[in-house]
Amino acid sequence: MLIRRLTWCGVEIEAADGSTAVVDLLEDVSPLEPFLGAAQGSLANLPYGGRASVAAVTHLHRDHADAAAIARALRPDGVLLRPPAMTGEMLEIVGTQAAEQELAARGLETLTLEIGQEAQQGPFRFTALSASDGSGDRQHSWLIEVDDRKLIHAGDTMWHGEWWRRAMAHGPIDVAFLPINGAVVDFPHRQPASGLAAAMTPEQAVAAAAAMGARQIVPIHYALFDNPPRYTAIADAEERLLNAAQRRDLPVALSPLGEQFLVPSSSADTTRTPA
Repeated sequence: MLIRRLTWCGVEIEAADGSTAVVDLLEDVSPLEPFLGAAQGSLANLPYGGRASVAAVTHLHRDHADAAAIARALRPDGVLLRPPAMTGEMLEIVGTQAAEQELAARGLETLTLEIGQEAQQGPFRFTALSASDGSGDRQHSWLIEVDDRKLIHAGDTMWHGEWWRRAMAHGPIDVAFLPINGAVVDFPHRQPASGLAAAMTPEQAVAAAAAMGARQIVPIHYALFDNPPRYTAIADAEERLLNAAQRRDLPVALSPLGEQFLVPSSSADTTRTPA
């Protein structure tokens, strides 16, 4: 199995038979600038499109659900997997409105999954797992089973207490895609601001991976946006992740954005130190 880490939380997974799946694609960052600021890191888009059999979004915030990128990635018979839509007054749904409208305009074949439901598409089996969103919007983590491997993509979840249950129900996890920028947000539609991290810190990501029995961490959701005081991210997230992972003897994969890498065997160690 091959993995390509893309912009922000984007991931492409290529199965042994050549089938591909994508999660949380982001290409156009311009709509995010009023909240997250201008992109400060590298952008890596799919080198070609139209071949993914399945796309999934962890939630409908615009930085995880870029409708144009998803439409470009999917083949004509491809399917989008998503959580249920938010409902309620405008302040309750404002964080997901833009992505909802863009996806509706694309007319993609879509399957909405509740927590615990599964969907099989070619060699990929997706299971919707619970997560905790920093804005209170609906969010899934996705368990992805393919080629006798188990992966989990955790979007930008906060810390929660379900990690040990992941191990009991689904573990061990071969690859855990986990957010690490620990962003503290101060958005006008979520006031008063909490002052607490709205996504996992590097140390929390390592603790979550350890609780799940993960064999490898792939960090996501870092090194792209920082816009204090509205969006304040940890500056040294990667270094902190490596230090925390080393203390627990957990391998970390830090492949360059846009480049494929092979999922190693459980005995392989792909940890590296910062250059």
